[in-house]
Amino acid sequence: MHFAYNLFKCLHIVAAIIWIGGLVTVNVLNARLARSADRTVLQTIVGQNRFFGRSVVAPAAGITLLAGLVMILVSGIGLPIWVIWGLAAIIVSMALGMTLLCRTGAASLRIARTDDASGKSPGSRATQRA
Repeated sequence: MHFAYNLFKCLHIVAAIIWIGGLVTVNVLNARLARSADRTVLQTIVGQNRFFGRSVVAPAAGITLLAGLVMILVSGIGLPIWVIWGLAAIIVSMALGMTLLCRTGAASLRIARTDDASGKSPGSRATQRA
C-alpha cells in the first residue's frame, strides 16, 4: 500500500505543479504579449495557448484528479473536508477552462486578426480604398 500511495502522491504533486504552473505561465506571457502591436505574434500565441491548454494543462488537471482519487482509495481515508475542497476546485477549474477561457481565447484570436481597434479584418482597409 505504501508504494502505491507514494507513487500516486508523487504523480498527483507533479501533475498539480504542471497544471497550476502552466496556467500561471500562460497568463503571465499573455499579459506581456497582449501589449504587442505585431498581429502575427498575437495570432501565433493564441494558437499556441489553445494547443498548450488542450495538450498539457487539461491532461495535467485530469491526472491530478485521478491520482488524488486513487490515493483516497488506496489509503482508505474517506472524504475529509480538504478532499472535498480539492475536488470542487478541480471541477470549477475544468468548467472555467472549458467555458470562460475558451471564449476568451476565441475573442483574443478575433482581436489578433483585426487590423485596428475598429474591428475590421486585415484586408478591409485595402478594400475600402479600392
